Amino acid sequence: MTLKYSPGKNWQKGKPISKQNLHSHRMYHQELLEKGKILIGGAFIKTDEGINILRVNNREEAVAIAEKDPAVKDKILQVEIQPLYVVFKSADAEQLDMKII
Repeated sequence: MTLKYSPGKNWQKGKPISKQNLHSHRMYHQELLEKGKILIGGAFIKTDEGINILRVNNREEAVAIAEKDPAVKDKILQVEIQPLYVVFKSADAEQLDMKII
C-alpha cells in the first residue's frame, strides 16, 4: 500500500514543505519505520507532496496508520491510500519483501 500526501486545509500557503509544522508527522513516521511498517518514504522534489510505501497486511491497516498521523489529524496534510502492485524490482529491493505480480 502507498500513502500519498498532499497539502491539507491547514497547510500554510506560500511556505515550502521544509517550513511546515511537520515535526510530529516525521516523528510518527520514524516510529513506523522502526516498527517495519514503512519501507521507504519521502517528499517529491519541487512539489508539496510525498509518498510512503507501507508493509501492511490490508487496506484497513493502512487506513489506521493514515488516520493516526498527527499532520492528517491537524489537516496540515491530506492522504490518499492506494494499493501498489509491484511489477518489477531490482535485486537490491529483495529485502523489501514485496510480491511481483
